[in-house]
Amino acid sequence: MKTPLAWRNLMHSKGRVLLAVAGIGFAIMLMFIQLGFYGSIVTGATIVFDHLDFDVVIVSSQYDYLPRSRSFPRERLYQARSLPGVERVAPFYVARNIWKNPESRARRSVLVMGFDPNEPVFLVPDIQQRIEQLRSRDTLLVDSQTRPSYGKREPEMTTQIGNRDLQILGEYRLGTAFVELGMVVMSDLNFVRSFPGSSINDVSIGLIRVTPGSDLKAVTSQLATAFQRT
Repeated sequence: MKTPLAWRNLMHSKGRVLLAVAGIGFAIMLMFIQLGFYGSIVTGATIVFDHLDFDVVIVSSQYDYLPRSRSFPRERLYQARSLPGVERVAPFYVARNIWKNPESRARRSVLVMGFDPNEPVFLVPDIQQRIEQLRSRDTLLVDSQTRPSYGKREPEMTTQIGNRDLQILGEYRLGTAFVELGMVVMSDLNFVRSFPGSSINDVSIGLIRVTPGSDLKAVTSQLATAFQRT
């Protein structure tokens, strides 16, 4: 008859065994928490780009991450549009500003995104359906995932971005980034009006669509070469 030495050694001190199992379980739990944070950061970093219509992007040489995109001259877009294989170039504007809760007037940081309604870039149905409304002066759409601390966001309510009053047209569903608790979308002209001192000629990101059938790597190489020459 075989003696179950391993089992007897394990059960010799039940308290120590339970303590060891609890320690290992806690370490495993921490690993899963870290993986969850990592996944949410990656998702948050790309969530906006995942809903934009583009093949290649142009960014500033000082680009850090989306809320700190910096800017580059709009002339770069014209330069890119003149190259073979480029079908469309659209400007995209993004920066942080201050949102005032329409009810409590509490201030919160909000990520503001702007685009040219004549060059729609969002692959979000709620935004696509309101392109014409977004052309109106001092209007915006709010992400439905914006935190409750930003207050009510009902259509036709007025809120304040920076020091400017804007009318809420409704909500769209995209999702907020990991470090952004509130996000809004507006036209490029309303974007500039909401940031005193900014200009329509200071573009945050250029979104390029290549001609169907064109070699994406070749177009990207042409863009890099053209920008290095100027």
